[in-house]
Amino acid sequence: CAESLQDPSLPSLMGRLAQAVGGDINPLVLQFTESDVISYLKLAINNIHEFREQGCGISISNFGASLQALDTLNMVEATMVKLERNFVSDLSNEDNFKAAQKLVQSVNDTGREVILSYIESPTAMSKAWSMGARYLQGYYLQEPQSRMTVAEEG
Repeated sequence: CAESLQDPSLPSLMGRLAQAVGGDINPLVLQFTESDVISYLKLAINNIHEFREQGCGISISNFGASLQALDTLNMVEATMVKLERNFVSDLSNEDNFKAAQKLVQSVNDTGREVILSYIESPTAMSKAWSMGARYLQGYYLQEPQSRMTVAEEG
């Protein structure tokens, strides 16, 4: 949220938390909305740099909602983006698919990863994967749970 993006003490706190959960081995990823990053761009550039210095990953959610999305991405050290819902709401529509594919390719060309949410069918999953998104979320994969479970490695 905007308040956490503006908090100058948060980067060092997140750095300590990232170290506690495994640092670079299992990075902590913080997510800010594109609109908050744009609204507080100077602060976002500085704080996101600090978060990255502390070993945290950064995701920009609702990405692509503004006309300056790619310009904003080039100014901040985000590691991934989560596309705005309109890009993935109907991937069976060829125009929607092409628009989403173009944005995913543009993001991938910058070396960042893409998260696509709202994957609700096998068709949407196949199309999302084929356009280059490697992180997928949605009811087709798993419904939200009331409790978090962690699989034991073994």
